[in-house]
Amino acid sequence: MGRFETHLQTERLIGLTHIEELQRLILQPLGHVRLTIDEVLSLAGKAFPVVVLIGRQVVADAPLANERRSISGRAEQGREGLLKGFRREDRAEIDYSMPPSILPGQIRSPTRRTNGRCGKGIVKRDSLGSELIDVGGLDHRIAHAAQGIKSLIVGQQKNQIRTFGSRQPGIARPKQGKQRQSEQERSISHDGQFTWGWGRSREGELAKLANLLPCGTKKLSRKERDAILAAWFPFSFVDNWPEIKLDSATSPRTSSHEQTVSRPLVLLAAALTCGVVADAWLDLPLTCWLLALGILLTGWLGTWIARRDAWGSIVLLLAVASLGGGWHHSYWNFYPSTELSLSLTPQKQPIALQGWVTDYPRFLPAPSDPSPYEFQRPNQWKVPFRVTMVRSGTTWETVSGETDIYVSGDKLSVGPGESITVFAQATRPEEVLNPGEFNFANWSRSRRRRILLRCNFPECLQPNGQASQASIWDPIQVWRQLIDGKLTAAIPPSLNGLAETIFLGRRERLDDATDDAFRQTGTVHILALSGLHLGILAFVAYHLLRWIPAPIWFPGLALLLLTIGYVLLVDARPPIVRASILVATFCLATILFRRHAFWNTLALAWIVVVCWNPTEIFQAGTQLSFVAVATLAWLANVQRQFRRVDPLTKLIAETRPWPIKLFHKSGRLIGLTLVASLVVWLITLPLVLIHFHTASPWTIVLSPILGVLMTFALIGIVVLLGAAIAVPFLTPDFSQFLSLPLAGLEGLVTLTQQHAQLTIWTAGPALWWVIGFYVGLGLMAFLIACRGFPRRWAVALAACWLAVGFGQGIVQTQTSQAREDLVCTFVSVGHGTCVLVELPGGQNLLYDCGRLGSPRRATESLSAVLWDKGISHLEAVIISHDDADHFNGLPGILDRFSVGAVYCSELMVKTPGHLAATLLDDIRARNIPLRTLSAGKRLKTHPDVDLLVLHPTRKGVLGRDNANSLVVLVEYQGRRILLPGDLESPGTEVVALEQPIDCDVVMAPHHGSQRSNPELFYAWCHPEWIIVSSGSPNVASHEAGKGSPRWLNTAAAGRIEIRLPGNGGPLAIQSLRPGTSNLRD
Repeated sequence: MGRFETHLQTERLIGLTHIEELQRLILQPLGHVRLTIDEVLSLAGKAFPVVVLIGRQVVADAPLANERRSISGRAEQGREGLLKGFRREDRAEIDYSMPPSILPGQIRSPTRRTNGRCGKGIVKRDSLGSELIDVGGLDHRIAHAAQGIKSLIVGQQKNQIRTFGSRQPGIARPKQGKQRQSEQERSISHDGQFTWGWGRSREGELAKLANLLPCGTKKLSRKERDAILAAWFPFSFVDNWPEIKLDSATSPRTSSHEQTVSRPLVLLAAALTCGVVADAWLDLPLTCWLLALGILLTGWLGTWIARRDAWGSIVLLLAVASLGGGWHHSYWNFYPSTELSLSLTPQKQPIALQGWVTDYPRFLPAPSDPSPYEFQRPNQWKVPFRVTMVRSGTTWETVSGETDIYVSGDKLSVGPGESITVFAQATRPEEVLNPGEFNFANWSRSRRRRILLRCNFPECLQPNGQASQASIWDPIQVWRQLIDGKLTAAIPPSLNGLAETIFLGRRERLDDATDDAFRQTGTVHILALSGLHLGILAFVAYHLLRWIPAPIWFPGLALLLLTIGYVLLVDARPPIVRASILVATFCLATILFRRHAFWNTLALAWIVVVCWNPTEIFQAGTQLSFVAVATLAWLANVQRQFRRVDPLTKLIAETRPWPIKLFHKSGRLIGLTLVASLVVWLITLPLVLIHFHTASPWTIVLSPILGVLMTFALIGIVVLLGAAIAVPFLTPDFSQFLSLPLAGLEGLVTLTQQHAQLTIWTAGPALWWVIGFYVGLGLMAFLIACRGFPRRWAVALAACWLAVGFGQGIVQTQTSQAREDLVCTFVSVGHGTCVLVELPGGQNLLYDCGRLGSPRRATESLSAVLWDKGISHLEAVIISHDDADHFNGLPGILDRFSVGAVYCSELMVKTPGHLAATLLDDIRARNIPLRTLSAGKRLKTHPDVDLLVLHPTRKGVLGRDNANSLVVLVEYQGRRILLPGDLESPGTEVVALEQPIDCDVVMAPHHGSQRSNPELFYAWCHPEWIIVSSGSPNVASHEAGKGSPRWLNTAAAGRIEIRLPGNGGPLAIQSLRPGTSNLRD
């Protein structure tokens, strides 16, 4: 083994691992065959000063070690002189001119120009027949360095120590002005034994290689790189080398036509993305995309024949964009004619199906501590199912489709490959009903699973008696089920859900409380199985594999196989696929001793994700994952560029005691981690806000800590799984100990949520601003890297765009305050009530917020509407009566928005039910004023708006809570809107005893129920429009006493918005679905 010895205060041994890294480094510029250890050490010392140590001595056993040492002295002297020359402070301008080849007697003398004086070189020969150029000063040292390295290579060839394979790509000459030069192949010959040249494809590699040279920290231009490479590597060159200036202030900037694109996959990924986005926005027919693709490919062929490379590249990128658009259109719109979802509706319907169970059923336990405002949910099973037949009358028809069956029950006896008959309620995911809320229908469509099946009993799944269907995925499913069972048995029950979430990506068993804690602290990315988890596992596995005594390619190959196995184990989720491509590229580069371009690799991962599922790029997880990885890569590049390590300072630091060194390294690591966490948080903040409308500064501090805990948690899970499989009797002994990181992970997040909650809820920036932000970042990064765009201008442009975003928010607030119209919005929340009244002058009032079933749905729906309108404060909230489907969404609203006061009836305060009492206590605990309303009271808001309470009186009426609902009349500019809540008999009869009023819009009492005595009520108020807030679109209309009013249902029309103009003009009604019957503007 070769060895570096330093005669200072330490002695270092470079082990096999470092030799392998140097070996791969050497292969980049010198060839494609493996070198001996001695050759690696020698060439590394000559060609790469960054690995040279003071007092170095190479110990080698090759036959020409002595000759190499004699050559190394001359190369070392030349290199050291080159370093000193490049670091001189005088402003010297040097003109290098190189011939097309490096044959003896043809090397021209470099000329040095200093203050008008010029020196000429004298050509000499060394013992090996190579040329030396003696011009004095810097040129003398440059020539000696070049000839020393050349002599080393020639000496190796003469003694047949190694040979170079033939490689003859063409070399691109720089363009001269507007004239386009042809490309020619240049080769170098030595004794007729080998020939190679450097073409356009190698220029990017040479540019990267030049960055290793110790020429300072500023980014070199291409001219400077070429000149340095000429002096250091005489076997790589470009004709017509221009003059370079070593002073950065006077270095000429490279023109755009001399730049070479070294990351082609980045451009392909961008073009493919543009095509997908264009189809998602424009929804063009497939024929248009195919026609465009044919025309563009024909145009590209013409440019290739005409040798128009620039135009050919542009046309080819446009062709890739059209290919992306056609692929997205096909994936989104085309289904087999037998697809079952095409015949389903959002309304439940009984159905009988036959098909195959495609995987093991998943058990979904009921929440252990559900919210008091929702119903108790039973235990469920999630059964992956492939539909093959549907019963139509007495016959079975062939259909197709993939779905999951949700079965209520504690036990289920079906397995993968089993043929079953299913009796279930079938629906299709409903389209979005409110602007800004999550579109579950599109999400299901993007996964091509548009069938929802629910069964109330396990007996609804009956085996058919047919033989089980075999599949190539059966071994993977068996292994996945084994891992799941072993993990469940090894991990304590309280941590099972968290362990499965971070290791297998299955969040079904995760408690809602734990999920909410991670969301509110901004650390939900820890739960989303992504590249972070795979990266941690790959990092640990690779460093462990390197300890195995095996060939140097073994760790890369083993890690590649482990990565593929883990991807299959977690069902090839898109974030894992992206991360696996990065890891696989690293492994292949390790096996083949090649470097990999990170940005090309990241672009390849993006292309694979688009080809796998083109709609995945619109998902929040995919976007955040790629943006975070790109940000970390950019930070690593910036850290390498600006980090200056003084050798003397480094030597002094290494001589200090190990506690001090550990303290300094730990502090530096913590600082870098916090900076990285802060930058990633800032860069991803617009995406987080537009998707989730929430952010927490705790993310900056918690992410590094949770990353460490998750690393130990994943290691503990792997160790526990290995022990459970190999030595199961030892698993209980150290299960608690290895589960401590998991407990710490959950405990730290929960503690932060309970005692130091700092969650910001906001409407977020506009979509156009977010798109502009990330497109601008990408363009500026490209211009800075490839066109020398000044960084100060980039910072200024970013600041201007941020100012535009803040200005847009200020303009929206001022516009709301200057509003003259009254807008009443009926939010579609299913079977429930939620009405938002926007008063002139910017005040906002909420009438009820709840739904039958999950209160989270009511909270999310109203929050989406409020954020869509840019509303962050409610002046008043009115609770109509003590019924959960009218207020169970309010606690979530109080968490996200500020509220001025809450109003309810006196009966609700005096005799509240259990849920109402819980809500009122919560309101008081938040220090929100709680006030009562009764018949005859008015709310003071805008001078032109009259908010009058018509019912109930302070004592109320006999009957249920519905009969005592608060009935509120809103009047503005002579037009009236009536909100009766769940008013029913005898309350309806009491209200009808009052003087009749003429209303423009009336909300149907009790969701359109017949128990509200609708004939009497509508005859009393004479409505023109009746709005039904219901979960069913089949609510029957009722004839009113004076004409036939027009009916609208939020279940069919979605969000309904009624606008009363400030000038007294006719009212305008709009809904989210313009095609709804009886709708007019």
